[in-house]
Amino acid sequence: MKVTFVCVGNTCRSPLLKGLFSHYAKAQGVECEVESAGLYVTDGKISPETEKMLLDCGISVENQNPTTLNKNLVDSSDLIVAVSSEIAEKIMKLGCENKVYSLSSPLLLGEDMLDPYHKGEEAYKQVFDQAVRALPKVMSLLQMVK
Repeated sequence: MKVTFVCVGNTCRSPLLKGLFSHYAKAQGVECEVESAGLYVTDGKISPETEKMLLDCGISVENQNPTTLNKNLVDSSDLIVAVSSEIAEKIMKLGCENKVYSLSSPLLLGEDMLDPYHKGEEAYKQVFDQAVRALPKVMSLLQMVK
């Protein structure tokens, strides 16, 4: 199974979800491949705030390089989780409606994930809290799409 998390630039939200979900799945004894991507990647590294949050949790950021979402990644993913309904709608235009879910779905958080980019430490803390709340729900959804 492969789950891909998608945000705008793949520097804050989706790398955080990738790192946390990889760690969570391993702790649950679930083997799955986890990726992250962005719709419009311009930077070559994840945000320092995201890196710090992951490192503080003991999660490696070694393989966390921003990647642009492409057809190969979409096709190889069993589940694609977008951080917002707007991003989910854009991904669905690639013809993969049956495997794209937004965090705003009632099956997941029921709300879009805040974009913390340039909004300070408090915004990153809110995103971290949202990500942690989403982990078991994403796992349940992944089990459903198997």
